[in-house]
Amino acid sequence: NLWPFPSSYTTGSDSLNVQDICQLRVNLIEQKMIPEVTETLHMYAGFLFPGTELNGIDCSESDSKSIPLNITISDLTNLLCNSDTDESYTLDVTTDAISLSAKNYVGFLRGIETLSQLFEKAESGSGVTISHVPVHIQDSPRYVHRGLMVDTARHFIRKEQIMEIMDALMYAKMSVFHWHISDTDSFPIYLESHPNLSEYGSFSKDQMYTLDDVKEIVNHAIKRGLRIIPELDSPSHVASWKDAPEFSSLVFCTNGEDGQTVGQIDPTQDETYTYLGQMIKDIESMFPWEYVHMGSDEAIEQCWSTEAIQKFMKDHDIADWKGLFNYYITKAFKLKSPEKTALFWSYTTNLFLKFPEESKLQYWGSAKELKSVMGLYPKNSFIMSPSDYYYLDCGYGGTSGGQSWCAPYKTWKTIYSFEFDDWAENPDQVFGAEVCEWSEINDTTVVMNRVFPRAAALAEKVWSPKELTYGNTLSVMRRLNAWIYRVIPRGVQTGPITSGYCERNLDICVEHFGSQ
Repeated sequence: NLWPFPSSYTTGSDSLNVQDICQLRVNLIEQKMIPEVTETLHMYAGFLFPGTELNGIDCSESDSKSIPLNITISDLTNLLCNSDTDESYTLDVTTDAISLSAKNYVGFLRGIETLSQLFEKAESGSGVTISHVPVHIQDSPRYVHRGLMVDTARHFIRKEQIMEIMDALMYAKMSVFHWHISDTDSFPIYLESHPNLSEYGSFSKDQMYTLDDVKEIVNHAIKRGLRIIPELDSPSHVASWKDAPEFSSLVFCTNGEDGQTVGQIDPTQDETYTYLGQMIKDIESMFPWEYVHMGSDEAIEQCWSTEAIQKFMKDHDIADWKGLFNYYITKAFKLKSPEKTALFWSYTTNLFLKFPEESKLQYWGSAKELKSVMGLYPKNSFIMSPSDYYYLDCGYGGTSGGQSWCAPYKTWKTIYSFEFDDWAENPDQVFGAEVCEWSEINDTTVVMNRVFPRAAALAEKVWSPKELTYGNTLSVMRRLNAWIYRVIPRGVQTGPITSGYCERNLDICVEHFGSQ
């Protein structure tokens, strides 16, 4: 019942029984124990034996047979999960010992999650059992970018909820939390260079992320083996910037002029790039990972049709608004630190953009357009987020009560069925994938079961080898269902993937209702 399924997995015919927490004796080989490892071990001990912590109870009088848990972590000096982090691990279980080895902290997290999944409640007594030992697992991800995007601008998502999402992502071996921080509706994050943005752009003082909030979220992501990719979308989707006094003359299309309210920044003013550079510097200082998402989605021609902008274009030999959009992208790209890698949204309406070859493109159009789009950018790596497969908000309705533009609802099976190699012109361009939870009709009260377990369905597709993700529906449902049952006691408010009857009779339901 492992989820996601490991790269290499061999088993035997024996079993390992652990009657109580005192039997497990942790040995960290050739490394000094650090708080993050200790905290993780305590947490997983509580999962196996609820109400207890590893080494948190008195085991001095225990007469249980000692079972060593030997952990080897080659390097504990860098805890960050970056794209070049080696997430591999090796796990061996015999009848009298458990050994887990990893190159770093993140690999340790991946391995300890797998170990926790091997344990099942004993048929009798209060202990736990690992069946089919000896077990040997060698495991590593298919893609380094395995992510979820959450929009906190259309509706505010509480800090605590974000951290709960991160917990669930770790349980599924995901690696990326893409934080779509700001958009048309609100600017909910405090920036030291421009405090007016959140002062005037957040929904309220209680719906804003302070510097301390961000530090707490960042530290939690590090502990959970995730990297955060922060996004401040521009040049469009910036209506929430308008009321900040310094931006009042720089943002167009917020009051219905030309039928638009989305907000679009003036790309011709020096202040635009001065302020944007300061904002990017703030974001880069808050998030220690290597990426910054620069948006670039859905700019509107009419919003750049003012007389002053037209004169600027003429004076600078810019032929049309597409050229002006490229002018903005070029200038904005230069504002980030050289050490950071830029990400941009890619869609069929902005294929005229000349993205830097070293940037990564997140494609959100339909899957059928993927080959042609990737062919236009042969030097760029792509993050797959096709809206017809990976948009989690689809099917919940529109903002005025109509149908959502991307209906129907994307089931876990729709997400699982998407195979990158079948749609990509060059599979080597695929950097990974993200499912996306936009928050027009989603808020902090429902976000968990809107995201899970469907994000977990993606997790196996991006972790496990391609040949192992074409298993029959019964196998996939049984293991995903086991993941759901496993994480609910851990506090994950995930929804189901099938009916209560079918959870208990999967073979019957798959045989008779497999196409439903």
